Amino acid sequence: MRQQFSKHLPLTFTEKEIKILQLLSEDKTTEEISKIIFLSPRTIETIRQNMKNKVDAKTIAGLIMYGMRNKLIE
Repeated sequence: MRQQFSKHLPLTFTEKEIKILQLLSEDKTTEEISKIIFLSPRTIETIRQNMKNKVDAKTIAGLIMYGMRNKLIE
């Protein structure tokens, strides 16, 4: 069964959220992302969780798939 994503399209992501999504898709760790974006690792984790909640994704992979399907990232 395919995972269903949020039916409330279009969702808007901030520039920072899209950058975090892109870095996640490049297999960057929370610590690496925090150094690139100049935010604490805890803040990155919170943003990541909020993004998952926005699109009803259960995992980071689900979040990345959402981003790719909706052309937010390549």
